[in-house]
Amino acid sequence: MNTFKISGILFALLFGTVLTIGLTSESESTITAEIAIDAPQPVVLRVLNDNSAYPAWNPYVRKVIDCAQHKRQTIYQIGNRQFVLNENVFMDHDKNCVCFKSVDSLKHAYLYRINQVFYLHSLPDGSSEVRYKLTYSTVSIPTRLFNYIFLKRKVSRMVEDNLLALKAYIQG
Repeated sequence: MNTFKISGILFALLFGTVLTIGLTSESESTITAEIAIDAPQPVVLRVLNDNSAYPAWNPYVRKVIDCAQHKRQTIYQIGNRQFVLNENVFMDHDKNCVCFKSVDSLKHAYLYRINQVFYLHSLPDGSSEVRYKLTYSTVSIPTRLFNYIFLKRKVSRMVEDNLLALKAYIQG
C-alpha cells in the first residue's frame, strides 16, 4: 500500500511539472541569427527574391511553386518528412526585408503561423549583413513542452544552416 501511495505522489508531481511547463512556456517562439555575406545587397536580394533558387541553396527546401502574385507553395523536407506550406511573399522596402508569412499551418508538425523574414543591411565595405528571423507558434500543452525541450533547439540549428547555405551559395 505504501508503494502505491509513493507512486501516486511521484506521478502527481511529474504530471504537475509537465502541466506547469506546458502552461508557462511560450506559445510563440522566435529564432534570430545574423551573418555577413561578401556580396552587395542587391545580389543578396536577387537570390532571396528568386523562388527557383531556393532548392539550390536552402538545405530544407525541395521545391517552390509560384502560385499567384505574391504567393508560393513551398515543399520543405526535414529529416524523412516533407511538408507543404502555402506562403505569402512580400518585400518591405521600409524595413528592407523579404518576408514569408504562412497562409496555413503545419498542423501535423504542430507548428502554426510560421513566418520568416530576411532583413538586409549594407555594410561600409560593400558586403551585406543578413538577419534571418523565424517565428512560429505552438498551441497544445504537450507541444509546448516538446518545443521547450527539443523543437526550439532544432529550429535554431535550421536557421543557422539556412544562413550558412545562403552565404556559401552567394559567395561561391
